[in-house]
Amino acid sequence: MKTLGTILLLALLLGADSLAAEQPVALILRHSGGVKVDGAPVRGVLRVAPGIKLEIPAGATASVVFFADNHREDIKGPCRPVIQASGSQGVPASQLTRTSSRGKLTLDRSMGNTQSMAGTSLRAGPLLVGVWYRADGSPMVTWTARNGSAMQDPFRVQVTEIGDGDDVTGPQPQTLFEVADIAVNQVDLGPFMSSLKPGDYQINVFEKEIERPGGDATLTRHTPEQLAEWDRLEATALEDSSQLGPDPLIVLAGYFAAGASVERAIRLAEKAAELTFNQGKLNPAYAGLYEELLTLYGRAGETRKAEQLRTSMKACSLL
Repeated sequence: MKTLGTILLLALLLGADSLAAEQPVALILRHSGGVKVDGAPVRGVLRVAPGIKLEIPAGATASVVFFADNHREDIKGPCRPVIQASGSQGVPASQLTRTSSRGKLTLDRSMGNTQSMAGTSLRAGPLLVGVWYRADGSPMVTWTARNGSAMQDPFRVQVTEIGDGDDVTGPQPQTLFEVADIAVNQVDLGPFMSSLKPGDYQINVFEKEIERPGGDATLTRHTPEQLAEWDRLEATALEDSSQLGPDPLIVLAGYFAAGASVERAIRLAEKAAELTFNQGKLNPAYAGLYEELLTLYGRAGETRKAEQLRTSMKACSLL
């Protein structure tokens, strides 16, 4: 029996009308251009029940993942699709792109080198800089040499306003704070984030006595409302996992991984992996999930967990 707290969480995520309907069959991951659900504007990530009607205006888009087989549909407006368990109905073929991805996290490969880190590099340099976020929004910044060469420590990390990198004659971006004398190739910027408003910023990493940035990336300070929404979504997904199975967790893990919220992604992927076990063994049908969980462990520096999973995968001939 669901508690009142769970019902309230579901109301926030699904909308009050959906509670009276069937179990959710799809998740609206991304949307732009004023997408509506049953006449109400979509805000954030939204789970939807069968029979729900979307309104996607001209120029708007929606990305919907369906739990039945974990396929994703990218829909362009104008159209008014109806959500069913097997997919959307009423979308012209020219406005719909369908992608199959069962058992595979939907990592956004535009986020950079996801084998070791997430982040968006602004300009090429000798260092590949990435960012991933703890569940509380604290950013971890890491960097490696692009060509595998040695790096010169100590390092210095500088956070500035985002400027036009091609405009050398205009005003230079203001430096907001700096962390110096770093002997390793990572730094937790959480203690310094209180001075920043929510939004995007630029990170520059300097090697020893070199004034030109060795590498850079974008840094985001999330709003408290966004972090709270993610908390609600994660909590509800974990509570409902025994009824809904691993696929919704896989989708949400991919959503959080694409946004570099790695700790959340790991928790959801670990629960999804647990639900796929068959008599205590890994299920080969979900090999992609285990591979991406290894990637997430690598990004978070979870070497012990990664080695344990790798051993289990080898025992099942998945590596």
